[in-house]
Amino acid sequence: MKDASKKNKIGFILRSIHFGSSLKLWRRLSNYATQYSGSFFVFPGGTIDEQKNSEKFRNEIYKLVNSENLDGIISWSSSIGGERSSEEIEKFHSNFNNIPFITIGRKIGNNINVSFDAYSGMKELVLHFINTHDVKRIAFLRGPKNHLSANERFKGFMDALAETKLESYCTEELISDYFNWDEGEKAISQLFDDRNLIPGKDFDALFAASDLMAFSAVNWLAKKGYKIPKDYIVGSFNDSVESHVNTIPFSTVAMPMGKIGITAYDKLLEVINGNPNIEDLTFKTHPIIRESCGCNSLKQIVAIQDQRKRIKTRDQLIEEFVTLFNASEDTKEKIFIPLFDALFENNQSEFFRLLSENLVSFFERDGELSYLFSAIKIFYNSNCLPEEYIDKIVHSVCFMIPKIQGQISARKLYEYEKLSSIISALKTELLTVHNKNNLIKILAEYFPQIGINNATIVLYENEEFSRYIGGFNSSGEVRTEEVLFPSKLLVPVKFAKEFEYGTYVVQPLYIGTKSLGYIITGYSDCDGNIYEDFRTSISNTIESISLFEETNSAKQIAERAEFAKTEFFANVGSDLCDPLKELYAK
Repeated sequence: MKDASKKNKIGFILRSIHFGSSLKLWRRLSNYATQYSGSFFVFPGGTIDEQKNSEKFRNEIYKLVNSENLDGIISWSSSIGGERSSEEIEKFHSNFNNIPFITIGRKIGNNINVSFDAYSGMKELVLHFINTHDVKRIAFLRGPKNHLSANERFKGFMDALAETKLESYCTEELISDYFNWDEGEKAISQLFDDRNLIPGKDFDALFAASDLMAFSAVNWLAKKGYKIPKDYIVGSFNDSVESHVNTIPFSTVAMPMGKIGITAYDKLLEVINGNPNIEDLTFKTHPIIRESCGCNSLKQIVAIQDQRKRIKTRDQLIEEFVTLFNASEDTKEKIFIPLFDALFENNQSEFFRLLSENLVSFFERDGELSYLFSAIKIFYNSNCLPEEYIDKIVHSVCFMIPKIQGQISARKLYEYEKLSSIISALKTELLTVHNKNNLIKILAEYFPQIGINNATIVLYENEEFSRYIGGFNSSGEVRTEEVLFPSKLLVPVKFAKEFEYGTYVVQPLYIGTKSLGYIITGYSDCDGNIYEDFRTSISNTIESISLFEETNSAKQIAERAEFAKTEFFANVGSDLCDPLKELYAK
């Protein structure tokens, strides 16, 4: 614990936890928050005031973000803003004026903002495409209209064209209209179907405002027979999971999302503690070059011989590695310096021990393989150590990398299959549930198997009250009693003490056009898609229970009516009974 004397209750509001940049940010921030005393609540409540789809039902949990439940808030304002105007976003945040809050991505009023320089990163990537790959005709898929970072990315794109005198090639038809992040197919369809623009003929390269948009667009074009990098090359932004999972990984722009989230958390604690000398902070972004632009082919990666850089000292070599990996000063001190100390002291056993540990950590974080081969190339082509010694080290490292990568991949696959098996069994059990008590008991049986050691379900009663229907805690205690409590509170007062410590995810429960309530679960470092998956399953189960209860209630009413009729006729005389039967028959 970093400060056992403080028990702050911190909330983090964001659009989602199961796609895009959120996949990295919310887990890094949640892991960091667990080091502190107090509690941390994640509220994935969707885009604010969204009326087009189910997002509006996610918004319901934002009502729980109040001073009754929290001491401070981190708002990923650019995430939840979507296409909303500045006025709409500021109006939403005015609900928090009585709570200290920090924003990520979009500054609100005088509150501290932690952000990233989207403009420079995108401009640098576009210049790489122009200068290295000689592209001239570049199409661009724009993001949401009022999204500040999306607009900065587009500005970086346009300024790169202006700097290289290519504005004349960038006609209006090559620029899509504004689209939401999940509308990449619509954006590329506008260029291809509506404007008859053909990849490789009408544009050499395609840029998208996000990896998610690029992923959808590239796969849409693939179905039409257009492949990258053969027919056209692709660049995007975010370095989210979508940039990795395509057959040809995307060249993109990386944001230090983990650092951004952690910095926002630290600054919020300073605000809560009354520090008046806190300033906004903007982090740099940097391009990551992959195969989608034609770079980093296998031939380029393995061809480590190159023109020798005149790196003559240990310190020069360390700085090259720090630059390559965009490493912090802390990483330099803790990783690179000990590693190169062992290398230059010819302490090979210590060097390979440290290297092995760091490679394991690197691949566990889904590190970029091309960076490792670039690092080998830098080391191999230096002349700060004897050539024979360098050859020996490089030879061993080239065997280590695929071996450790294979081990980590195998372990991840095993853990994924095990997790999938548990979730599949849970879903099967949920299909058989017909009452709320059994629902709670089943969750208490299965959730701890995936590391979720507590859960609470709350259903909406009306505008003023919510109904706690049960839950279980880390001590193994299962509760199935129902408690009515004020809807502005997260949980009934009698259970609030259980949430003074720990990290929790608060997810909306809804189905179709019906908002049901919410579920609070302990944090387990699971992928956000796992949380979203069981959120959907539990919503379906609760609706199923409700329908079963309504059907059963109607059946019981009908049975009681039939019984009353039978009793009535059994207890009246025949003189009265026969005329009544005739009337009843009519």
